[in-house]
Amino acid sequence: MKIFVTGGAGFIGSNYVRWVLSNTDHEVVNYDALTYAGNLSTMRDVDDSPRYSFVRGNICNPGDVESAMRGCDAVVHFAAESHVDRSIEGPDAFVRTNCDGTNFGTGVFRPAGNVRGDDKKALVTNLSGSRKVMQVSLSLMTMYDDRVFKNVEKHRAALRSGLLDVLRQVTEAELAKPDFRNDLALRLRDRINAELERLENFGGIDEVFFTEFVVQ
Repeated sequence: MKIFVTGGAGFIGSNYVRWVLSNTDHEVVNYDALTYAGNLSTMRDVDDSPRYSFVRGNICNPGDVESAMRGCDAVVHFAAESHVDRSIEGPDAFVRTNCDGTNFGTGVFRPAGNVRGDDKKALVTNLSGSRKVMQVSLSLMTMYDDRVFKNVEKHRAALRSGLLDVLRQVTEAELAKPDFRNDLALRLRDRINAELERLENFGGIDEVFFTEFVVQ
């Protein structure tokens, strides 16, 4: 996996980068503006790592962020103004980096997620204790790469069985709850990730969406 880390030359970010490089086989792209809060001297012990690269840039420049994170599978966002005394002397910089920068960055980060339809065939089952039938189709989203969907395809039969098991537990009373679909989507996501973690030691599904939801 290749991780895009913003603010990776700051105190917290640099410790995170070093931990990743020391404890995993992941690659890291360190993106930092090198303001008063960032210092490349903290990264001297990893500079020579073939899994580490540094890009100087500002989180408030979406085009630069998009270019720098190309090819990355995940984002860890640390970039921020963090000194309280400076926030009193110059609050505008804090608002721009911490609020606007995070907002701009999120606009770039989220499209990197992959969304795909999960099932070629809808999931159909009776509601628990009822003659009513529920039919749903799903789309899945991951912020990781195609490996997650390859694992989904590889274990399609096991995942369908697990999803049907969750759906069979739904009662008519639950359908009336205002947040029912959101709660059900979370339960289905968690079941998919649990199965993938059991079979592949990694889940990776961030969100589940209903593309079809019928009860009759």
